[in-house]
Amino acid sequence: MGSNQASEFDSRLAASRRPQVTAVLNSVAWRLAIAAFLLLGTHAYAMAEQEDSCLNRTVPVNVFTREGLVGEGLTAADFRGKYRGKPVEIVSATRVAKGIRIVLLLDTSESMWGNASGSLQFGIEMIRNLVRSAPNGTSFALLTFASHVEDRVEFGRPPESLQKELDALATRNWGHYKGAGRRTALFDSLLAALDLLQPPRPGDVIFLASDGGENASQNHESRVVTGFLTSGTRLFLYLTASPPQLRMRTPVEAFAPSTIVNLTDVTGGESFPYPWSDALMPHPMSESQSATEAREQELLPSLARSVMREIFGFYSLQIKLPKRVDKVREWNLEAVGPAGKRNLFTRVVYPRLLAPCQ
Repeated sequence: MGSNQASEFDSRLAASRRPQVTAVLNSVAWRLAIAAFLLLGTHAYAMAEQEDSCLNRTVPVNVFTREGLVGEGLTAADFRGKYRGKPVEIVSATRVAKGIRIVLLLDTSESMWGNASGSLQFGIEMIRNLVRSAPNGTSFALLTFASHVEDRVEFGRPPESLQKELDALATRNWGHYKGAGRRTALFDSLLAALDLLQPPRPGDVIFLASDGGENASQNHESRVVTGFLTSGTRLFLYLTASPPQLRMRTPVEAFAPSTIVNLTDVTGGESFPYPWSDALMPHPMSESQSATEAREQELLPSLARSVMREIFGFYSLQIKLPKRVDKVREWNLEAVGPAGKRNLFTRVVYPRLLAPCQ
């Protein structure tokens, strides 16, 4: 074969192989591209999980020992948390002891003042003492409600002005005020109070004085729970209903107090029942209702100071969850000692439920 023929043969052979080589190269390139895409996708997903802001939460926490509320001195190392069986990282534990906003929510429905009930007056006096006990710089708002929100004092009013509003409520003739049959929209009113705290801040509190009745709301309990959990607001409750009053209620109304007490627990707040004096010195069975009320009245200033200490004595915990919250779920937080063991002599008050990221 001549040189020209050989060259032409080689050219044809190369031309015949070029599509095969190109196909192989294209196949390899395609596989490499797929592998790179999957690798980048996996890395991006891992980075997204790592940087997911929904994993970072701020929760208010109070710690009690046998001596009372723990003040200064706790750090992130003094806490341990778990969510769905996996450790929760406690990033920091700091004190936020000033600039707290408190919405005072007063139930003025008929069950609070009808049938010679003194519940409303006790609620007003409790709120009055809270305002007196508050540190300088505390911001208060006030809402009263029955079947809907009625009186409204928004943030920014001085304490003296708020006390005048409370004086007017204490002397109002409730028997002739807007007629009888004043029902209780407790859930709706809690949501209205949450609206006053938008946008939320660490330490926000709603203090509710109520007998816990509920028979007129348009909103369901689940929406209230979600509102509290997503905002980080704590609910404190002065439950003014006495046991005899609870026995006279309808089944729905009688169940309501346990619902609202449970809400204080899941938000990291507390409830204080009437008569609170029983917690300190149980009265004898022969003691009259008027004697019980007299002792309660005397102890209200002490109760108000106790509530204020708890409202202002909390730690703000920055936590990082191991995974996203897909629905409202429980988690666990406890205080630990130097060796990392659970401290059996402490009580940790914190929001016991977590809501999905909004």
